[in-house]
Amino acid sequence: MVGTASPAPTDVQISNIGSTRFDIGWQHDTTGELQPTIRYRAFYKPAESSVPSVYKDTVGLEKTLTISGLTPSTSYQVEVKALTSDSNVFSVFSPNVIATTGKVSI
Repeated sequence: MVGTASPAPTDVQISNIGSTRFDIGWQHDTTGELQPTIRYRAFYKPAESSVPSVYKDTVGLEKTLTISGLTPSTSYQVEVKALTSDSNVFSVFSPNVIATTGKVSI
């Protein structure tokens, strides 16, 4: 069977959106991997921004992350990659999604 380093994560979902945080969840089919996935990395940055993305890694194979310390009322572009046992090999990016943080309640 021919495989890939790791297929891209799919079905990226945003939930529990607050003024400075949100949760990210995704699916990942590891069938046919040549190297096993060991963790995931979520990249995020303000949408429409030219600044480089910031990233956060999961602990192990968890398929959820909480991103915090965000700016209220701001749209963020979010993408996820799988990291394989050869730490220099990533999957391609998942399709990106846009999440907008809420307003600050006074």
